[in-house]
Amino acid sequence: MRKFAILIMTLGILTGCSAEESSTGTAVAGAAEEQTYPLEGRIISRDPSKNELTVDHEEIPGYMAAMTMPYQVRGQNVADLPADGMEITATVHATEEAYWLTDVQPVGGDPTATDLTTTSTAIESGTAGTDTTGTTDTAGTSTGAN
Repeated sequence: MRKFAILIMTLGILTGCSAEESSTGTAVAGAAEEQTYPLEGRIISRDPSKNELTVDHEEIPGYMAAMTMPYQVRGQNVADLPADGMEITATVHATEEAYWLTDVQPVGGDPTATDLTTTSTAIESGTAGTDTTGTTDTAGTSTGAN
């Protein structure tokens, strides 16, 4: 009878340990299901039909070496994102099955930033800031349409 009691206690201890390891493993696996990492890089191109950006990014410590690769974008439309060639920051989400980007922003965080090449060309050509509202300049001369 004493051997039977020891056997039952041993099984109880083993079952308890095994259940604890199992729940710890599940919690760890649950926490590891989706990891997030900061990304810094440059937009190379985009595929609006897949809502993907191809990004040349720096190393993502603890996750990936520096490389150029396509990323699906979630929560944003790639047509509305900064122009190709612009430096960006984003959040990489990764699971065992997939990876994607969220929070894609131009470096500096201004979501309304545009391609600086276009802006500087407009300034050089004199078309940037052209006023056609019929206002008066600082010399008192009427400008624009009346």
